[in-house]
Amino acid sequence: QKNSVRGTWKGFRTVRGRLERYEQHTNEALYFESITFEWAEKFKEFAKKIDLDPNTLKKTFEDLGTFLNYYYSDQEKLGFTLTDDFRDVNKFRKVAGTHSSDPTPLYQDEIEAVMKFKPSKPIEFEIIVKGEKVKETITVEAQYKVKRLFLLSCFTGLRFSDITKLKKGNIQGNTIVIRARKTDRNESAKNLNIPLFKYAKDILEEIDHNIRSITLTNQITNKYLKQILKQIGIDTMMIEYSYSLNAERTEENKPKYDLVSFHSGRDTFITNCLIAGIDITTVMSWSGHSKFETFKKYVSLSDNYLKIQHRKADKFFSQFKLLK
Repeated sequence: QKNSVRGTWKGFRTVRGRLERYEQHTNEALYFESITFEWAEKFKEFAKKIDLDPNTLKKTFEDLGTFLNYYYSDQEKLGFTLTDDFRDVNKFRKVAGTHSSDPTPLYQDEIEAVMKFKPSKPIEFEIIVKGEKVKETITVEAQYKVKRLFLLSCFTGLRFSDITKLKKGNIQGNTIVIRARKTDRNESAKNLNIPLFKYAKDILEEIDHNIRSITLTNQITNKYLKQILKQIGIDTMMIEYSYSLNAERTEENKPKYDLVSFHSGRDTFITNCLIAGIDITTVMSWSGHSKFETFKKYVSLSDNYLKIQHRKADKFFSQFKLLK
């Protein structure tokens, strides 16, 4: 219970920081009365501009709803008025639910392209801050950091929070032994035993197991990762779905690099393990999934990918005629 309360307040502090950043970005003061569905749409647009991951945005709305619900019954005594919008948790969460239809893994040729990428000069790009274009630069050193962090996720399936906490003691022979932070508060949580494949091992040895030497914040890593993948040419067009206040879904074509986040490294590991023919139970034990319901999206994705490759191969080999 104590851990739960501590975690809840930590979440609230994180949300407060994002709301303060929203105020600074928009020059718009926030009040309890401001938290409506219409405001949620504005905040969602702000989240896009700062490259806030869709899952993080959804969690932000959930924590905000929990916080406001706590004060809902005392609003008159406290001297403010709350709308009922945030109390419709499912709809409030839906507003935040902008996501690609499937996980966004990288496949073999794309992974190899990232591995071969050797930064030689800074990458310059523009972002919008308070309605104005601002130039940013990714140094060569930062490019190498993002490349290594992301490939570690692609070859281990670990989340950003777990990779940045890796220590030499987590490496036991050719196995990573770690308790995932996302499930660490669960009493039934068990250590994950993930095979340490050669490329991940090479990266760890190259940095002498000092993860701090390549660590950036999650937000900066996500922002830089998109630009690096754009530079490499990971630009297959994909569909992003968005939901409006009335729950209508709209679709928008976007290049793959724009939809990839650091979590795509985890998607990459799981999906490619399945494509390689590793059985589902084993992959779930490596990734820490306890329920097939949350894992099955990777199964269908890898199956669809194999069907596409099969059709490509069939088209190629059907060009050859039998010699008589």
